[in-house]
Amino acid sequence: MELDPSAALRRRPDLVWVEVDDAVVVWDPERPAAHLLSTSGSLLWPLFDGSATAADLAADVAEVFHIEPALATEQVMEFAGSLIAEGLLEYADSEVPA
Repeated sequence: MELDPSAALRRRPDLVWVEVDDAVVVWDPERPAAHLLSTSGSLLWPLFDGSATAADLAADVAEVFHIEPALATEQVMEFAGSLIAEGLLEYADSEVPA
């Protein structure tokens, strides 16, 4: 499945997560598993609240970290895609674009 950069993404509502130092630990109650997010991933995690698209977040990353927008888009899309594959993120409207 290819990630739609114009779709808003949200954390699965049943996940439990906590910030620990510069990282975020996410607990998935459906599969007793913890996920440790990297420092950069931990910065994005709270922003996946359903109000912003992956493209919006990539634009913010490019501006804040002074990197090329194409690189920021690639990195945010890769990260969001991995979270979707792990079942931690979903489309805010709960429908996967065709």
